[in-house]
Amino acid sequence: MLNTDPNIADPDGFYETLVELHRDLTPEQSRLVNAKLILLLTNHIGDLSVLRQAMANARQGVAPAEHERSYGRSPEPPHQRLLPFYDMATFATRLM
Repeated sequence: MLNTDPNIADPDGFYETLVELHRDLTPEQSRLVNAKLILLLTNHIGDLSVLRQAMANARQGVAPAEHERSYGRSPEPPHQRLLPFYDMATFATRLM
């Protein structure tokens, strides 16, 4: 089950570290770092039911973008926009 209760021992320290992670990056580099971080944490969690709950919670209240107005809209499928290496086997290989 997904834990949505506050669970970070040092929330201010986490936020500071997260901001520092993105310092001096272009928006594209920042999106790439976010995607990598998501996949690293996904691999760490490992439980598909928990991941599905997290994805549903993250998407809740976010309306689909209108085609003309969507930022970064691409004809590529979402998994191909996420990372240059989008399958988990390739991702795992690049982590090592």
